[in-house]
Amino acid sequence: LPISAEDAESQVALRIDRVELAPENVGEDRTVSVNVQVSDNQKGFLAAEFGVSFDSRLTLKDVHKDIIGDAFQYKCDEENNFVWFSGASSFGSEVASRDKATIVTLDFQLPENFNVNDQYLISFDWSKNGKQAFWYTDKGVNDIEALKMNSHNGQIWLPASDSARMNEQELQLNQGSSYQLEILNSSGGGYW
Repeated sequence: LPISAEDAESQVALRIDRVELAPENVGEDRTVSVNVQVSDNQKGFLAAEFGVSFDSRLTLKDVHKDIIGDAFQYKCDEENNFVWFSGASSFGSEVASRDKATIVTLDFQLPENFNVNDQYLISFDWSKNGKQAFWYTDKGVNDIEALKMNSHNGQIWLPASDSARMNEQELQLNQGSSYQLEILNSSGGGYW
């Protein structure tokens, strides 16, 4: 979790989805959609820039901008498997605060020779080609250090049907509540 539930002031965070897809469910075009989301954006932002690097086996086919990222522009460096986002928004707490709100959706195409248990990493990149990421709030503050510290990278994973895994990929819990996670397809312990 980017912050503890007790913190009075939450911190802005970006998150790239972790997509788990059974190989037999990969479509004929081999396209997998991955969301880039913002949470705890209570101060809104006036301007932002950041980069996303992706596994060299993936091909970026398309970028869809959602309401939060409607004014974002992007430049893809296919040779280096990298895309740089630059944009501005007037949306604040009403649209992107407590719940995660999608900025953009990235459509990646898997390689023709993908295999069971393949993992493709997708991660934030805070500087590239002389550019430095920033996230200016409507208070004129650059929250990039909080963004770097709290943001979560993503991946695409094609597990075998009998692979060990947690029974949930994502949970939302209220302060003071709990949930017991289970390991599926495993009779012993493991590392997580």
